[in-house]
Parts: sequence; C-alpha cells; structure tokens
Amino acid sequence: MDEMIAVRPGSEDTELRQVGAIVTRRTIAAAGNTEVPAYLTLVGLGYEVDRRKEGDVELWIANKENLQLVAGSPLELLGLSSLYGERGPSWQASDNDIDAFLARFYPE
Repeated sequence: MDEMIAVRPGSEDTELRQVGAIVTRRTIAAAGNTEVPAYLTLVGLGYEVDRRKEGDVELWIANKENLQLVAGSPLELLGLSSLYGERGPSWQASDNDIDAFLARFYPE
C-alpha cells in the first residue's frame, strides 16, 4: 500500500499526498459558521424556515409541502431534510439496522 502523508495547508483543506498524486479533502465541521449556509440551503430547497423559542427551548421548524421538520438548529434541519430526501417516508431504521449500528459504535 502506498504511503499517504497528510499536509495541513493554511486553509481548511487537507492535502493527502501520494507518489505522483495529490488528493484534496475538504473538511467541514459542525460549528456556528455552518448555520447560515444550512438555512440558505433549506430555503433554496423550497423550505419555509422559522425559529420558535419557548422558555429555554429553541426550535427550528422547516415546512415544505406536506413535510414538517423540527430540530434544534438549521444544520440539524438540513440533516433531517437530507435523511428524508434519501430514505423517503420510510426513513426509520429497522430493528436489524439499529442492532448493527449499536454493535459497531457501542460494543459491549
């Protein structure tokens, strides 16, 4: 296997250098600077987005046609939108899927 060397330039990009090739991997981390782009993406996808605050609880709500998404942030709304877009009305995981997930990420 060829050796890969990660080089961190002065931007958010990570370059993976391999003999004769450079592969650039862009990193985006969930942080405050992703909330407005997430909101703009939702609006671009046709959602109406609102924010509601009840006491200490802040809810973000996105509506489009017969679908309502509710989450704690625009980024979480975008994740739900992607989940529904990929999996559709049957977005829930099966018991087998849940068991496999738990076994992989939370082994006993």
